[in-house]
Amino acid sequence: MKNIILAFLPFLLIACASKKGPAAFTEGKCRIESRCPDEGNCGFEVLKDKSLIIKSDGTGKPYYTLEDAPGKIVARYTYAAKSGKYQDDAYTEEVIFETDSELSNLHKSNPKDAKMLFGVHCFCRDKAGFYKVGKGLLDYQDNKLIIKLQDNIVEGQKTDLVMVSFK
Repeated sequence: MKNIILAFLPFLLIACASKKGPAAFTEGKCRIESRCPDEGNCGFEVLKDKSLIIKSDGTGKPYYTLEDAPGKIVARYTYAAKSGKYQDDAYTEEVIFETDSELSNLHKSNPKDAKMLFGVHCFCRDKAGFYKVGKGLLDYQDNKLIIKLQDNIVEGQKTDLVMVSFK
């Protein structure tokens, strides 16, 4: 009996090992640690094997589409304000970026080289749309993602710091 237990011990240790590094980012459960702005809900999702394709519309404003791309990851954080009594008073902010499956570009002090956008979705003239992120921080260490955006990409911006931990 003792030999049988010893034979299965390595398999038990492997099965119970905690996930570290990229596997935790893509497969682990996440918890948003940063404060979610008042009167709203925050969410985070990781899309495996997707690539962020940034395009420009006729006015020069950026927008994105997603494409299948093995070995790439797209991550998206959203803040959605609870709407009030009016039909067109919805307000949502979105931070979306691409990385590779090894998370190699998530150790940058300046994310301008990364494919990263900040989006505002509302019925608000000259404010709605996507903006390229030029300054800030994009980092992943010890199973924690930190996104620090530059202040006031748009007037009244709610999202400036996002911290997400992975198990």
